[in-house]
Amino acid sequence: MASTYVNNLRLNEMATGDASGSWGTNTNTNLEIIGQATAWGTRAIANASTDNITIADGALDADRCLGLKLTGGGQACTVTLLPNTSSKTWFMYNATSYTLTFTCGSGANVAILAGQTKIIATDGLGSGGVVHDLLTAVNLAGTTKTAALTNAGALSNQGAVTVGVDDTGYDVQFFGATSGKNLLWDESADSLIITGSTSNQGTVTVGVDDTGYDVKFFGATSGKSLLWDESADSLIVTGTTTLVGTTNLDAVDIDGATQIDATVTVGVNDTGYDVKLFGATAGAYMLWDESADDLKLVGAAGLTVAGDIDVDGTTNLDIVDIDGAVDMASTLTVNDSVTLQSSGSSKPVLTIKNTNADTTPPSITFQKDSASPADGDEVANINFYGDDSGGNVAAYAGLKVLADDVTDGTEDGSIHLKTMVAGTIADRVVIGTTLAASVPILSTITTNTAATFSTNVGSQNADILQVIATGSSTSANIKMSTTVSGAQAKIRLGGNDGIYFLNTSSDTTRLSILGGGGLTFNGDTAAANALDDYEEGTWTPAIGNMTLNSGTLAFDARYTKVGNLVTVSAFQTGGNITWTASKYLTGLPFAPVQGAGGTFTNSSPNAGGQVMFWTNSSIYFAQAGTSYTSLIVTGIYYV
Repeated sequence: MASTYVNNLRLNEMATGDASGSWGTNTNTNLEIIGQATAWGTRAIANASTDNITIADGALDADRCLGLKLTGGGQACTVTLLPNTSSKTWFMYNATSYTLTFTCGSGANVAILAGQTKIIATDGLGSGGVVHDLLTAVNLAGTTKTAALTNAGALSNQGAVTVGVDDTGYDVQFFGATSGKNLLWDESADSLIITGSTSNQGTVTVGVDDTGYDVKFFGATSGKSLLWDESADSLIVTGTTTLVGTTNLDAVDIDGATQIDATVTVGVNDTGYDVKLFGATAGAYMLWDESADDLKLVGAAGLTVAGDIDVDGTTNLDIVDIDGAVDMASTLTVNDSVTLQSSGSSKPVLTIKNTNADTTPPSITFQKDSASPADGDEVANINFYGDDSGGNVAAYAGLKVLADDVTDGTEDGSIHLKTMVAGTIADRVVIGTTLAASVPILSTITTNTAATFSTNVGSQNADILQVIATGSSTSANIKMSTTVSGAQAKIRLGGNDGIYFLNTSSDTTRLSILGGGGLTFNGDTAAANALDDYEEGTWTPAIGNMTLNSGTLAFDARYTKVGNLVTVSAFQTGGNITWTASKYLTGLPFAPVQGAGGTFTNSSPNAGGQVMFWTNSSIYFAQAGTSYTSLIVTGIYYV
């Protein structure tokens, strides 16, 4: 029968008749393993999120040590205790810089913080087994002596705690949640010292009936104190008095300053009393008149507010004079009008500020809340007034918004820019829906919808759009561009009689595009004098009356057409040919006008040779019977 390793320490349990001649060695190893299991050991934790502590079968292994110091590691790690069928206890000291969590598999685990030691044990129930923290709750029923006790959690004591003996004591200090606050029994001073606030939950008694003692509480300011003077049977406050809570006083005579940090109540609900506060001026006072339910400022009394005023309800003010800043955290409702007036230069100034770091700006909202909205309702008006030379107030410009269509789902609106012209204010620019032809309109720009600006100027010339550069050495540009690949930026100008470009200094036409087509210059409007065509390109000549001896016949042939005048050229770039008769070329890019004439030159092979004649789209030359590898022809003709 073979040896087994079923003991919790993984000792070698040798079967009868097994390990002949090795029992001594195996037994010694088992004894060493038992000794190791009660000893202190060290092992390094892997620099990984997981690691294993494994008790080896029948062999010495530091993981088996009762006290185990864990070092190394470079991160928090979950350590699996193996085999998970073994029941074992460890004193685990986490000497790493990270939290180590000990588990048997899927069961409960125990975490040990960096620098902490815990006593843990496994139950041997496999992957679902539990790792126990054996010091979760410790009950010390007897006398416990310690030179220094540091407790990181709750400490419960069921009996007396004695520190030191009679005439030989030790300091005892209890710290609070705030830095520098503590309770100290100072054994050298035989005193209980409290640093911080003191709260007493029961009765404090000083002396007995008819025999008392002075009790004095000092403040932070020199000479300020609260004194119970037992000889005078009086409570004496030297300094400011602060009363927190309800104080019932039959009569109060206050000769100094009084500070009240809580609510002052005079009377009860529906039964009040007058409260009068006098000022330094005769007849000036503030009165709470309980019979009128009013707070009154009488005589020269005024209200000066250096800080904020928070008004949660409705405030009715006949006149308000505000010399400083006003901060309103909620809605301000004005039932009539608001006027900002100043005699200072460039004042008054209205500023609406938003200090939020997001992308949303402040806003001004004009709302016409009508019970019966109708098409054409004016929603909002902004008018700009100034005085005229006669001292009259005149509206020089303005902006108004109309609800052109109030139908739910198809609402239309428009913005009207108004200006004063010759004493009459009227719409000049409208953004929105279509109006009369006399009003310039910039329509709403939507997908695949053009923006239109139109005006009826009658029979007069009018500058509809001006771009004026006023800076030094500044060019006035109108730029149109598109970022879409393949798209074009176009300027479309229209007119029945054409388009004219004028010099502004002399108002003289320098370039015109006739309505019927054609480009003219310097005021010439005759259609016969207009440049109506310009084109550049290539053409493909063909040769007649020839034999191709070798190669591939090829030409570099180009043309330029200006109006009805065409300039062509043809240069032979390949092939060897022999003319069999009067040579000729065909394939001109445009057919010549019959009888219009033209001039062609054959510079090679017959250098300087002239065209003998041409007809239709063919050019004839007067030489034959010679082989050539090049041919150059240039010419001008009319179409």
